[in-house]
Amino acid sequence: MANILFTTRQRGELYKRNDSHGRNIAIDVSGYGEEPFCFLSPYTFGKNIELPVPGMENQSGHSVEGIWQGLKLVSGRINPSYFTRHPKKRNGIIEGHKFGEEVLDLLEARRKIYIPTYTRFLDDYAPQEALDFIREQERVGRQVFLYDTDENGDVRDPRPLAHASILAAYLNMVNISKPLEARTVAEKRLSRILNSRYDLSDKIARVEKLLASPELVQAFQYRCIDHPQDVEEYTLGQYFLATKLGSNSLHVA
Repeated sequence: MANILFTTRQRGELYKRNDSHGRNIAIDVSGYGEEPFCFLSPYTFGKNIELPVPGMENQSGHSVEGIWQGLKLVSGRINPSYFTRHPKKRNGIIEGHKFGEEVLDLLEARRKIYIPTYTRFLDDYAPQEALDFIREQERVGRQVFLYDTDENGDVRDPRPLAHASILAAYLNMVNISKPLEARTVAEKRLSRILNSRYDLSDKIARVEKLLASPELVQAFQYRCIDHPQDVEEYTLGQYFLATKLGSNSLHVA
Protein backbone atom coordinates (compact mmCIF):
# COMPACT_ATOMS: atom_id res chain seq x y z
CA MET A 1 0.00 0.00 0.00
CA ALA A 2 1.49 3.34 -1.06
CA ASN A 3 1.77 5.72 1.87
CA ILE A 4 4.00 8.17 0.01
CA LEU A 5 1.72 10.23 -2.19
CA PHE A 6 1.94 13.12 -4.62
CA THR A 7 -0.28 16.11 -3.94
CA THR A 8 -0.70 19.60 -5.33
CA ARG A 9 1.15 22.53 -3.84
CA GLN A 10 -2.03 24.09 -2.48
CA ARG A 11 -3.00 20.90 -0.65
CA GLY A 12 0.56 20.26 0.48
CA GLU A 13 0.78 23.67 2.13
CA LEU A 14 -2.64 23.09 3.69
CA TYR A 15 -1.57 19.71 5.13
CA LYS A 16 1.61 21.28 6.47
CA ARG A 17 -0.30 24.00 8.32
CA ASN A 18 -3.12 21.88 9.72
CA ASP A 19 -1.71 18.54 10.87
CA SER A 20 -1.85 19.00 14.64
CA HIS A 21 -1.76 15.26 15.45
CA GLY A 22 1.42 14.34 13.58
CA ARG A 23 -0.27 11.65 11.48
CA ASN A 24 0.70 13.29 8.19
CA ILE A 25 3.73 15.10 6.87
CA ALA A 26 3.89 17.25 3.72
CA ILE A 27 7.28 18.00 2.12
CA ASP A 28 8.09 20.57 -0.54
CA VAL A 29 10.57 18.87 -2.88
CA SER A 30 10.82 21.77 -5.32
CA GLY A 31 13.85 24.02 -5.54
CA TYR A 32 12.01 26.33 -3.12
CA GLY A 33 11.82 23.67 -0.40
CA GLU A 34 14.03 23.37 2.63
CA GLU A 35 17.41 21.63 2.49
CA PRO A 36 18.07 18.84 1.73
CA PHE A 37 14.69 18.33 0.04
CA CYS A 38 15.24 21.18 -2.44
CA PHE A 39 18.05 19.07 -3.96
CA LEU A 40 15.49 16.50 -5.11
CA SER A 41 14.50 18.99 -7.81
CA PRO A 42 15.35 18.16 -11.44
CA TYR A 43 16.88 21.63 -11.58
CA THR A 44 19.64 20.50 -9.22
CA PHE A 45 22.91 21.28 -11.01
CA GLY A 46 26.43 20.10 -10.31
CA LYS A 47 29.66 19.61 -12.23
CA ASN A 48 29.95 16.29 -10.40
CA ILE A 49 26.60 15.15 -11.85
CA GLU A 50 27.14 13.09 -15.00
CA LEU A 51 23.79 11.90 -16.32
CA PRO A 52 23.69 10.05 -19.67
CA VAL A 53 21.79 11.94 -22.34
CA PRO A 54 19.12 9.54 -23.68
CA GLY A 55 19.61 8.75 -27.35
CA MET A 56 23.07 10.35 -27.50
CA GLU A 57 26.05 8.05 -27.01
CA ASN A 58 28.95 9.46 -24.93
CA GLN A 59 26.99 12.62 -24.04
CA SER A 60 26.21 13.56 -20.45
CA GLY A 61 24.58 16.44 -18.63
CA HIS A 62 24.86 18.17 -15.26
CA SER A 63 21.12 18.29 -14.49
CA VAL A 64 17.90 16.51 -15.39
CA GLU A 65 16.23 19.73 -16.51
CA GLY A 66 19.22 20.75 -18.62
CA ILE A 67 19.01 17.49 -20.56
CA TRP A 68 15.24 17.84 -20.95
CA GLN A 69 15.51 21.39 -22.25
CA GLY A 70 18.52 20.69 -24.44
CA LEU A 71 16.77 17.85 -26.28
CA LYS A 72 13.77 20.02 -27.15
CA LEU A 73 13.43 20.74 -30.86
CA VAL A 74 13.04 24.48 -31.45
CA SER A 75 13.19 25.66 -35.07
CA GLY A 76 14.32 22.14 -35.98
CA ARG A 77 17.31 22.10 -33.62
CA ILE A 78 18.29 20.84 -30.22
CA ASN A 79 20.74 22.80 -28.04
CA PRO A 80 23.40 20.56 -26.41
CA SER A 81 24.87 23.54 -24.52
CA TYR A 82 21.95 23.18 -22.11
CA PHE A 83 23.27 19.81 -20.97
CA THR A 84 26.19 21.32 -19.08
CA ARG A 85 25.00 24.73 -17.92
CA HIS A 86 22.64 25.89 -15.20
CA PRO A 87 19.17 24.83 -16.40
CA LYS A 88 16.57 27.24 -17.65
CA LYS A 89 13.55 27.08 -19.95
CA ARG A 90 14.08 27.34 -23.70
CA ASN A 91 12.07 29.91 -25.59
CA GLY A 92 10.22 29.20 -28.81
CA ILE A 93 7.70 26.72 -30.17
CA ILE A 94 8.54 23.18 -29.05
CA GLU A 95 8.33 20.76 -31.99
CA GLY A 96 9.13 17.61 -30.02
CA HIS A 97 12.15 16.03 -28.33
CA LYS A 98 15.07 14.41 -30.14
CA PHE A 99 15.84 10.83 -29.11
CA GLY A 100 18.57 9.45 -31.35
CA GLU A 101 17.16 9.70 -34.84
CA GLU A 102 13.57 9.88 -33.59
CA VAL A 103 11.43 12.91 -32.78
CA LEU A 104 9.21 12.08 -29.81
CA ASP A 105 5.89 13.56 -28.82
CA LEU A 106 5.46 14.78 -25.25
CA LEU A 107 4.18 11.50 -23.79
CA GLU A 108 6.94 9.39 -25.33
CA ALA A 109 9.56 11.99 -24.40
CA ARG A 110 8.49 11.83 -20.78
CA ARG A 111 8.67 8.03 -20.84
CA LYS A 112 11.98 7.73 -22.71
CA ILE A 113 13.84 10.87 -21.57
CA TYR A 114 12.48 12.69 -18.54
CA ILE A 115 11.46 9.83 -16.23
CA PRO A 116 14.54 7.63 -16.90
CA THR A 117 16.87 10.61 -16.45
CA TYR A 118 15.22 11.75 -13.23
CA THR A 119 15.24 8.16 -11.93
CA ARG A 120 18.96 7.91 -12.71
CA PHE A 121 19.50 11.15 -10.80
CA LEU A 122 17.62 9.73 -7.79
CA ASP A 123 19.67 6.53 -7.94
CA ASP A 124 23.07 8.17 -8.19
CA TYR A 125 23.01 11.82 -7.10
CA ALA A 126 19.99 12.70 -4.96
CA PRO A 127 20.81 13.43 -1.28
CA GLN A 128 20.42 10.13 0.52
CA GLU A 129 19.48 11.83 3.78
CA ALA A 130 16.43 13.38 2.08
CA LEU A 131 15.30 10.05 0.61
CA ASP A 132 15.91 8.22 3.90
CA PHE A 133 13.96 10.82 5.88
CA ILE A 134 10.92 10.50 3.63
CA ARG A 135 10.99 6.70 3.81
CA GLU A 136 11.43 6.80 7.59
CA GLN A 137 8.32 8.97 8.02
CA GLU A 138 6.33 6.39 6.10
CA ARG A 139 7.89 3.57 8.11
CA VAL A 140 6.78 5.00 11.45
CA GLY A 141 3.20 5.18 10.21
CA ARG A 142 2.85 8.71 8.87
CA GLN A 143 1.11 9.50 5.60
CA VAL A 144 3.67 11.36 3.49
CA PHE A 145 2.64 13.94 0.88
CA LEU A 146 5.19 15.24 -1.64
CA TYR A 147 4.65 18.33 -3.74
CA ASP A 148 6.50 20.84 -5.91
CA THR A 149 5.48 23.86 -7.97
CA ASP A 150 3.42 21.97 -10.58
CA GLU A 151 -0.09 20.58 -10.17
CA ASN A 152 -0.05 17.71 -12.67
CA GLY A 153 0.84 14.16 -11.62
CA ASP A 154 -0.45 12.42 -14.76
CA VAL A 155 2.22 11.68 -17.37
CA ARG A 156 -0.49 11.71 -20.07
CA ASP A 157 -1.61 15.25 -19.23
CA PRO A 158 0.15 17.86 -21.42
CA ARG A 159 0.47 20.31 -18.52
CA PRO A 160 3.94 20.52 -16.91
CA LEU A 161 4.59 17.28 -15.04
CA ALA A 162 5.27 17.50 -11.28
CA HIS A 163 8.49 15.66 -10.51
CA ALA A 164 7.09 15.02 -7.00
CA SER A 165 4.74 12.46 -8.61
CA ILE A 166 7.71 10.56 -10.06
CA LEU A 167 9.55 10.79 -6.75
CA ALA A 168 6.58 9.35 -4.84
CA ALA A 169 6.30 6.42 -7.26
CA TYR A 170 10.05 5.85 -7.08
CA LEU A 171 10.11 5.72 -3.27
CA ASN A 172 7.11 3.41 -3.11
CA MET A 173 8.84 1.05 -5.54
CA VAL A 174 12.02 1.16 -3.43
CA ASN A 175 9.93 0.21 -0.39
CA ILE A 176 8.37 -2.71 -2.27
CA SER A 177 11.56 -4.05 -3.84
CA LYS A 178 14.14 -3.43 -1.10
CA PRO A 179 14.30 -6.14 1.60
CA LEU A 180 13.27 -4.80 5.00
CA GLU A 181 15.82 -4.85 7.79
CA ALA A 182 14.24 -5.29 11.21
CA ARG A 183 15.45 -2.54 13.54
CA THR A 184 13.19 -2.10 16.55
CA VAL A 185 12.54 -4.81 19.14
CA ALA A 186 8.97 -5.12 17.84
CA GLU A 187 10.12 -5.52 14.23
CA LYS A 188 12.69 -8.16 15.24
CA ARG A 189 10.09 -10.18 17.17
CA LEU A 190 7.73 -10.07 14.22
CA SER A 191 10.51 -10.87 11.77
CA ARG A 192 11.50 -14.01 13.68
CA ILE A 193 7.96 -15.34 13.26
CA LEU A 194 7.60 -14.34 9.60
CA ASN A 195 10.97 -15.79 8.65
CA SER A 196 10.42 -19.04 10.56
CA ARG A 197 9.37 -22.40 9.12
CA TYR A 198 6.03 -22.39 10.94
CA ASP A 199 3.06 -23.03 8.69
CA LEU A 200 0.65 -20.19 7.97
CA SER A 201 -1.91 -21.11 10.65
CA ASP A 202 0.84 -21.27 13.26
CA LYS A 203 2.15 -17.86 12.19
CA ILE A 204 -1.36 -16.39 12.44
CA ALA A 205 -1.72 -17.68 15.99
CA ARG A 206 1.70 -16.37 17.04
CA VAL A 207 1.21 -12.95 15.40
CA GLU A 208 -2.24 -12.60 16.99
CA LYS A 209 -0.68 -12.86 20.45
CA LEU A 210 1.66 -9.97 19.62
CA LEU A 211 -0.93 -7.53 18.31
CA ALA A 212 -2.01 -6.32 21.73
CA SER A 213 1.12 -4.15 21.62
CA PRO A 214 0.83 -0.85 19.65
CA GLU A 215 4.49 -1.21 18.61
CA LEU A 216 3.80 -4.64 17.16
CA VAL A 217 0.67 -3.36 15.40
CA GLN A 218 2.75 -0.66 13.74
CA ALA A 219 5.47 -3.15 12.75
CA PHE A 220 2.84 -5.54 11.35
CA GLN A 221 1.09 -2.72 9.48
CA TYR A 222 4.33 -1.74 7.76
CA ARG A 223 5.58 -5.24 7.01
CA CYS A 224 2.47 -7.21 6.08
CA ILE A 225 -0.08 -4.61 4.96
CA ASP A 226 1.87 -1.71 3.49
CA HIS A 227 4.90 -3.61 2.13
CA PRO A 228 4.42 -7.40 2.05
CA GLN A 229 7.50 -9.10 0.64
CA ASP A 230 5.77 -12.29 -0.52
CA VAL A 231 2.37 -13.95 -0.90
CA GLU A 232 2.41 -15.34 2.64
CA GLU A 233 2.99 -11.92 4.23
CA TYR A 234 0.27 -10.44 2.02
CA THR A 235 -2.10 -13.23 3.12
CA LEU A 236 -1.32 -12.56 6.78
CA GLY A 237 -2.01 -8.86 6.32
CA GLN A 238 -5.29 -9.45 4.55
CA TYR A 239 -6.36 -12.01 7.15
CA PHE A 240 -5.96 -9.60 10.04
CA LEU A 241 -7.60 -6.75 8.11
CA ALA A 242 -10.62 -9.01 7.61
CA THR A 243 -10.91 -10.09 11.26
CA LYS A 244 -12.41 -8.18 14.15
CA LEU A 245 -8.91 -7.79 15.54
CA GLY A 246 -7.77 -6.33 12.25
CA SER A 247 -10.63 -3.87 11.90
CA ASN A 248 -10.21 -2.67 15.47
CA SER A 249 -6.44 -2.57 15.70
CA LEU A 250 -5.07 -1.99 12.22
CA HIS A 251 -5.69 0.74 9.74
CA VAL A 252 -5.46 1.39 6.05
CA ALA A 253 -4.16 4.91 5.36
